[in-house]
Amino acid sequence: RAPELGEMEFILMGLQIPFKTEFKFDLKRKYRIDIAIPQNRVAIEYEGIMGIKSGHTTIGGYTSNCDKYNLLAISGWRMLRYTAKNYKKFGADITKLLSL
Repeated sequence: RAPELGEMEFILMGLQIPFKTEFKFDLKRKYRIDIAIPQNRVAIEYEGIMGIKSGHTTIGGYTSNCDKYNLLAISGWRMLRYTAKNYKKFGADITKLLSL
């Protein structure tokens, strides 16, 4: 588990926004969202460091993520995606998105 996810959770707690981690939004495919704000249908995904080989950077892993992201959009969810280089923008982004 990436420490950056903990930082994003801490921001949500500070803003008093209820959230869930590893939220299963599609039980058939067992897809999970890293951080979800179900009442606002907001999905937050942390992609991590893209420079090393991981499930996010293989063609199969990337394709599976695309399928998950498309299903989220079709289901009416909005998504914020972050990497190790841009996750510090999360506080400002979530505030704008939820108009806090």
